[in-house]
Amino acid sequence: KDRARLEKIKQKIAVHLGDSIYAYDRTSLEECVVRQLARRGQTIALAEAATGGSLAAALSAADGADRVLAGAYTAPTEEILSRLLADSRSGKPATDAATTEQLADAAADAAKSDLAVAVGQARQNDSGASYVDVAFKVPDGTKSRQLPLQGTAQSARARLVTQLLDDLRRRLASQPTGIP
Repeated sequence: KDRARLEKIKQKIAVHLGDSIYAYDRTSLEECVVRQLARRGQTIALAEAATGGSLAAALSAADGADRVLAGAYTAPTEEILSRLLADSRSGKPATDAATTEQLADAAADAAKSDLAVAVGQARQNDSGASYVDVAFKVPDGTKSRQLPLQGTAQSARARLVTQLLDDLRRRLASQPTGIP
């Protein structure tokens, strides 16, 4: 009787939280992303500036990461990341978002990966708010967006990594798998 009541409560909560729920057990967000990639038979490459390798470290800690993490590149600036990735496209003038998209494409190419995430360096807008450009290379193209950086350097980085993992999880869930 208590189990049935708990199940009803769980279902009501799930209706309200929707796709914000990624697991009903002790699965971490990193494990969820790694499992999604493994189920799809896909790999991912990472190019990181503002996160300083924290995204790669988080994914690497999950079981099975060695099967899906094709490569991770970390540098303090986008310019150094471009050199590291030998990205010939970086010589063209581009917006910050375009640069981050180029880094995602270059990381995927360098690691021979299906997918990629690139995290640009931290910047401030005209009103002084900190942000970072991120780009996701997925089968239907490379798309970028800005994410705010809030808190101290360490807490901002941790929050950013969680946002990136959750965004990646949602993108993977919304993409067709290609698996019959």
